[in-house]
Amino acid sequence: MEAILILAVMAFVVIWIINGSRRKPTTKRTDALKQAKRETDQAKQAWLADIAEWLPQRWERAAQEKASGDLKEFPPWYYDDATERQQARLADIKQMGVFKMEGKLTKGQASDLIGLFEEPDDHELAVLKFFKIPTRSVSQTKARIEVTRLFSDPANREAWDRRPPTAMQKEFYHLFELLLPKSMTHDEMKADIDRRLSEMDGEEAVTFDASDTWDAYESIYTELNEPEFRRDMDLKKVSLKIYREFMLKKKVAGVRFSDLDANDVADELVEDRPELSRL
Repeated sequence: MEAILILAVMAFVVIWIINGSRRKPTTKRTDALKQAKRETDQAKQAWLADIAEWLPQRWERAAQEKASGDLKEFPPWYYDDATERQQARLADIKQMGVFKMEGKLTKGQASDLIGLFEEPDDHELAVLKFFKIPTRSVSQTKARIEVTRLFSDPANREAWDRRPPTAMQKEFYHLFELLLPKSMTHDEMKADIDRRLSEMDGEEAVTFDASDTWDAYESIYTELNEPEFRRDMDLKKVSLKIYREFMLKKKVAGVRFSDLDANDVADELVEDRPELSRL
């Protein structure tokens, strides 16, 4: 049964590429539009060819692990039936006309296909960047596979666990006027920040919730520098130094960070610093 499933999967992956190569000739288009279409088609073909190379191999490894009973790369849920929600997402993907999907897919296989159209989450991107793996145009599925591959090496896992703190973690101590600890790993500093927030939130004398303040400070900065947000706001990348100075002014003025949103902050930043505008 597993062998039949793998053969079926490999067959429809090949069909994807064949279907993607069938194009009806266009007429009454400018040379520029034709060239743009050719480049788009070429990019699509390269994407499909890449998927056809590694996805069937991944599913074959999954089948082999299940047959052996020794699951290492794939969790038990990978072999469950696809959920109704996944089936709905797959139906939407099928309507795009990119893939011709046939046969019954497992929960894991459905997740793999859906993930081809999703961006990696923050954790996956952080891992890839830490190990200097290119992240441009990488899908959620490809990122997850690469992270699994990296962490299969105990040395990589140890290096990740002992990675240095981020600039934003260090920013916590600037914001709350605390002495920056030395010789802490990322996870140790995270634990220290969580402990300090819990202690500050428990103090009766405080006039604001420290956790809300920090969450807002961190999330607004993250949103300000998301590529899509900056495109929509015609905003250049905001440095942590500029952001810190702006938010400290708000703090002195008695503004609660939790009452701010990224749109308002972006507008005020550009007003104060016109050089941050792309216009």
